Order: sequence, then structure tokens, then C-alpha cells
Amino acid sequence: PGCPNKTAAVFEGGGFLSLADFTGVIVGLLNKLPSLGHKRKLETLFERYGILAGVSGGSWTTFQLVYSAHYADLVERSAALPKFAGTMWNAEYLLPWLNVLNVNVTLPESVLECISLAKNYIVDRLLPWLHPSLAQRGSSSDVQGLPFSLSRLPWVLQVLAEAIIVLQGGSLSWINFIETLFERGAGIPRDLGMGTPDANAWAKGKTNIAVTGVVTPPGHDPFGPGDDWGFGNLSAQYVYKTTRSSITYAAEATEKPQANTLPASFSVVVGAGTDAEAPHKFCWSPACAEYLPQYKQNGRNLGGAMNFSSDVWGPAFDKYAGMVPVSSASAASSAFEAQLDSARQACVVLSVWTTNKEKGESFQEAQDLRAEMFGSLGAVSKPLASTVATGGLQPLIDGGLNDLFGIAHVVAFGATEVLAFMDVDINFGPSDSGLSELFRGTGDPTGRIIFKSPTAADVSSMYAAFPRIYAKPGSKWLKSIAYGTITDCVTWANPLYGLEDGVNVKLNVLGIETANITIGLIEENYTFNSLTNYGQLVGEIAQALAGSDATRTILQDFFL
Repeated sequence: PGCPNKTAAVFEGGGFLSLADFTGVIVGLLNKLPSLGHKRKLETLFERYGILAGVSGGSWTTFQLVYSAHYADLVERSAALPKFAGTMWNAEYLLPWLNVLNVNVTLPESVLECISLAKNYIVDRLLPWLHPSLAQRGSSSDVQGLPFSLSRLPWVLQVLAEAIIVLQGGSLSWINFIETLFERGAGIPRDLGMGTPDANAWAKGKTNIAVTGVVTPPGHDPFGPGDDWGFGNLSAQYVYKTTRSSITYAAEATEKPQANTLPASFSVVVGAGTDAEAPHKFCWSPACAEYLPQYKQNGRNLGGAMNFSSDVWGPAFDKYAGMVPVSSASAASSAFEAQLDSARQACVVLSVWTTNKEKGESFQEAQDLRAEMFGSLGAVSKPLASTVATGGLQPLIDGGLNDLFGIAHVVAFGATEVLAFMDVDINFGPSDSGLSELFRGTGDPTGRIIFKSPTAADVSSMYAAFPRIYAKPGSKWLKSIAYGTITDCVTWANPLYGLEDGVNVKLNVLGIETANITIGLIEENYTFNSLTNYGQLVGEIAQALAGSDATRTILQDFFL
């Protein structure tokens, strides 16, 4: 086994796809442990690794395995019955989450509450229709091209059921979505802190990390590609915006290039207690400490400039890391499409908002402040705006935007051997799922580059040449599982991660290659049509690994 403080297992983002991929892999690996003289226990499988890191949907896997006795038990029991692993996952995890009959539905009140949090937005959008001279009315063509057929009806009904469940919290917010998933599917209470002594015994003493991102305008996005996932150039972050009023924050622009997003991560030693401090700073690169934003209301300063590192992130996430709610941290890690959250309403909330409130209360205070801001028509009062500013109200965004894998985070924290769990979509041909983007020679944007050698082209070739375990005949979603090692990765001094130059890292890779299944949304050219498809995928992966002698090689090389 490696040195616990130097070995890390990282789980790539990818919504439900990554959760199914990695659950299936773990079930299949556990199944083979007895053939090497070991019990089918998570403690045995991950004994080698002292650091666990999840990015976006990858944090759903790590957090539920660490904090849910039900989920860990489900995985270990499924390992003895890989043929039924998918059925067990659907029956014991997915369906309890989606069971709309097991909820106290107060839909009319919930809908009205949600609408009330969007009244300013509705008025802003309604006025151009009432007065065509203000703006040209749009057409219904935006929805005419939406893909739909009867084959997709199961997904539509499942999403509708979950919307009803989530809406009981008064809004369709991403944080409420993850809270219901963790609570109803895995039995994780919404207020359970990351340092809880009730964490599963197999993970205690390990460092647990959830990668996220902070928004730090002005500047450009050094991580996101030039499509809908990127932030582009951002002069200021809106906290509140209507046609009559706005609240923003931004630092002073300088001549040197600035990044409008920075990597960050929640961290805790599992089982250290709710009063535990974070073993690593939430935002640790030099750029974090140098970021001094100014809040403004309608262009006028609200107090003086703040230091987010010491005034917001420190008290909220560093000093009281053990009290940060598990589900809130995972929601902040996986808030995809957060760049579309324009701060115009609080009914449909794609970002996860936070403040500097201590002792795990920052997320709830942010929700309360936003409810107060959007709860009435007209401009936000000066006292409330001042409270927003002194609280450092801000959004947290999907960690996948700044590091798909979490590799940069664990290397910055001292890991020299890393196992990367990847979900690889090969629907349109071979892919390395962005792994090569971490290496020198990749195209723009270059903020993700953390290794100066080997080159991106070399890594793509290495990954393509990895041996593979192929899916069993009749599998619908799984194609193959790639595995291999890139032994001589040498770090590049990327200041956005605070990385040192010249550190040697051994990178082990497990790539779960699938087709026709998405991260959770209906998309053209994919046959995915139901969330139960993920249970099928769990079973396909578990059976492929359980039926292959090569799985023993993976266990011996990567785990034992």
C-alpha cells in the first residue's frame, strides 16, 4: 500500500452517469476481492488511499459511500450478486428518491411561493409583451425543436415527479435537488456535517474533498471551453438584477490577465468531528488571497472592499469545515449550467449561493437573503443591500468547469500517486474524456494544464492503447472499461492551483466507456430515456468486471 497522505482516488464529474459508472465499478471490484483472499469490504478496497476527491457528480459517489450507511451497505451487498446489482440499485436507491407518493405534497402553496420569488423577473419579461414598443416579442420557435417522443415519456414523468418533490421546499433549486437525492435515496440528513463522527467506519481518517469553483470577476474564463459551459469574459457578478435595480461585486480591473473563476474545494478529515477545521484552505492559490471585490448597488459602493479569502471563505468553510452540510457541499460541486443563473429570480436556482455565516449556516443564510431580496417588488432596500454585501453573498459553481478530475487539487495537497475514475462517452467515437487537457500541448483554454510532461498527444495515444475489459454480450450502455498507468507525469507550475513545478506523479486510470447514455438529460443521438437506465448500467459494469480475470490485475495494481 502507498503512503496514505500521498495517495488519492479522484472521481470525475458527470451527473448520474458518473454515479452509475463508479458505483458499478466499485461493485465489480469488490466482487473479485475474495479471489485474492480478501473480504468484499470498502475498507479493504480503499485502504491504500488516504485522500478521496469528488468533482461534480463524482462527489455524489464519494459522499454517499462515506456518509450513508445505506448506500455503502447496498454496494457491498450488490458485490455478492453482480447479476442483480442494477435491479438492487434501482429498487433500493433510485425509486425511493423518485417516490412522489412518499412526500407531503402542498403543490399549490409551493408553486405560489416559487412564483413569488420570481415576480420581478416575470414583470420584467411581461412588460415587453404588454408594450411591444419596448422590445420585439419573441416567438414560440424556441420550443418547437425540443426533442420528444413517446419513448422519452418515462424520463419526462420521472423529472416531473422529482420537480414536485423538490418544489416542496418552495423553489426549484439545485441545492434542494441534491438534498432530496441524498436524503430520500441514501438517508443522509440535510444538516449532516462533513466532520460527523457518524461517517462510515471504512472512510474515517481519510481526507474527503469536494471540488467546486468560485466566481471572481473581472476577467476571462481560463478553464471553460468556448461553448455554453464557459463563462467567457465577465466584468462583474450579479447578485441581484432587475430592470430597476442591481447588486454586483467585482474586484478592480488591472492590466495583468485575471481569471473570473478559480478552483476551490471543501475538505475535511472524515470522522474528525463537527468542530473540525479544514485540512486545506477552501481557496488556496495566491489569486484567492489577492482577490478584493467591491459590492455595489446600482453602481454605488456598499461599504469597502472585502477579502473573500479571510472574510467569507475562511469563516464559512475553513474554520468550521466539520459543520458544512454534506449535501450542500456536493450541490456546490455539481451546480452545472450555473453560468446561466442571472440572479434575476429565486424560483429556479442553478447556482448554489453562500455567505460568510459560520458553523454550517452559510447556505441557509444565502437562501434566506435571496428570498428576502426577491420576495417583494421594487428595488432592494439599502439596509438589506448592506447586509448582502457584508455577508459576502455569492454563487458557487460546478467544479467540473475548472478541473474535471480533481487531480490538480489532490496533487496540490501533496498526492504523488493518483487513481482517476473517468466516465468516457464514446457515442461519437474514441475519447479520453478530457484527460489530455491536463497536459502540455492541449488547445485553449490552457488553465487546466497541470503537467508539462508527457504531452497531451502522448497521453491521448497512451489512453487509446490501454487494455480493456469489454462489456458482456447484450449490454446496452457499457462498451468497455479501460485501465492503465501513466508513470512519469511531471507537474507544471500552474498558479491557479498553487502547483509547484517538477513534482513527479504516478497516474492510474480507470475509464468507463459508454454510449447512448447521458449525464441525466435527454439529448439527440442518444437512446437514454429513463433514470432506471442507470441501474441497468450499474449491473452491466458489475457483471463485466465480475466475469473477467483482468479485474484481478486491476485490484493488484491499483488497490492492494
